[in-house]
Amino acid sequence: MTMGERLRHLKDIAKDAEILFVEDSDNVRTGTYNILKSFFHTIITANDGATGLDIYRYKFEKEYKGFGIVITDIKMPKMSGLEMITEMKKLNPEQKIVVVSACEDDITKNAAKAIGVDEYIVKPIELENIITTFTKILES
Repeated sequence: MTMGERLRHLKDIAKDAEILFVEDSDNVRTGTYNILKSFFHTIITANDGATGLDIYRYKFEKEYKGFGIVITDIKMPKMSGLEMITEMKKLNPEQKIVVVSACEDDITKNAAKAIGVDEYIVKPIELENIITTFTKILES
């Protein structure tokens, strides 16, 4: 498949997915949001893990389901991404989660996998990683 075909395919399968994107850096959150909105219709953002978890709990209690994908950083104020993920997985073990982090060490990556993270992308995010990762998750 060409890059253009892969982009169109991702847009097609992502159009109805609701995304929760949790990132503490305003610049990274805005820049990544602008990329994600090319693919996803509904993107809710939070600037720390505690707020992200509150949004998730509200949606889960109201609709009895999570988001299509939760995308989160790891190192954030108030509550780390790993703590937030752990709590989300207690509510919904099937929740699809992608970590986007500058942490490249194996200890952090292994800890993320151990709590149920589906994919791990190292910052800076490249378009190829977005296409591959989100296509894989949405098709699973």
